[in-house]
Amino acid sequence: MFTTADRWYEVHHVSDLAGCTIAVEASAFDCGDLAEGATNTFSLSGVATVAGTFHYELGIRELLQPYDYVDDHPDGPDVQMWDETVTAK
Repeated sequence: MFTTADRWYEVHHVSDLAGCTIAVEASAFDCGDLAEGATNTFSLSGVATVAGTFHYELGIRELLQPYDYVDDHPDGPDVQMWDETVTAK
């Protein structure tokens, strides 16, 4: 779930979602359920379509059911953060 106003899927032509879908209403990538104790890696691909400077924060959390083992951190879910600057050609 994106926790910032910048959403990666809105400024990129997404070419590979690594088995995930875009859940626009949740501002998220829906990559399915993850069993307790399981791990998974997702590598999404896309090409920027808009010039600008963007800051993304993608929180790892459940979308539908409360899985306590996903959001069991006292300060909130794990977050992946990155910045991107796209220049016009």
